[in-house]
Amino acid sequence: MSAIKLPDCPQVTFEEPPLQEVVCQLRFHQILKIVTMMPADFQDLIRKEFPVHVQEHGVQVAVAGGQPIMAATNEPTWQFRSADDKWLVSLASSFIALKTTAYSDFDGFLNQLLPVVQAFETTYQPPFYVRVGLRYVNRWVLPREEDRPISWSDLLNPYIAGWFSEPVLRDGIAETRHHLILQTERGQIGCRYSRDVGQADGTSAEQFTLDFDHYATGQIACKDIRGLLVDSNSIVFRLFCWCLTDQGYHSLKPRDKHRGEEDNEVQG
Repeated sequence: MSAIKLPDCPQVTFEEPPLQEVVCQLRFHQILKIVTMMPADFQDLIRKEFPVHVQEHGVQVAVAGGQPIMAATNEPTWQFRSADDKWLVSLASSFIALKTTAYSDFDGFLNQLLPVVQAFETTYQPPFYVRVGLRYVNRWVLPREEDRPISWSDLLNPYIAGWFSEPVLRDGIAETRHHLILQTERGQIGCRYSRDVGQADGTSAEQFTLDFDHYATGQIACKDIRGLLVDSNSIVFRLFCWCLTDQGYHSLKPRDKHRGEEDNEVQG
């Protein structure tokens, strides 16, 4: 199986992204100490950024190929939240994860993630990881224009829009699920996409979900995590851009990433 060859896409920041949440999960062989002892030392290292602690039992959620898998368990999952409740660290005996609903750019995400990973490695000293996943969940509400209706075919690659852009059948589609697993140069990427009904300005509106989960498996050295995540982010971003038409791309108001940094330097 050959790795997909995605076209290059300029590094930009979208001013109006459809991104709902981002999750990074690092899995490892079970560490019994996490089950039998409270993670007090770990908490001390991340308490400044994640001061709110919650312990949960009963369900663990793993992500495989973009598909969440829920399993009952008696093991604790330790959760540490930011004060604004927009960032969440989850620690269990076989994984550590960071989730956010306040993603601005990948550098900012890494600035939150890497200290958490460092705190985990300092406390528990895992020899390696067995799975590293980076997931982006986009939910896009179909915009409305008075002069003419917008369809998904205006915004999305026809291979993605598919039946959702067909004028006769699309309103009658009760349910459909699409799930691709694609080989990449650094692992695999699970791509799920679907259409349902969401809310826009208090009224119902069509909503399209693009859910990407890039993951690598095997014995992944701790020192390789940052480079792997940088590559995973680049792959997901290029796939996201491939999913858009030119109109869809520009509707998100892309701004050159480096130009934004220059503007901030001038303003500073």
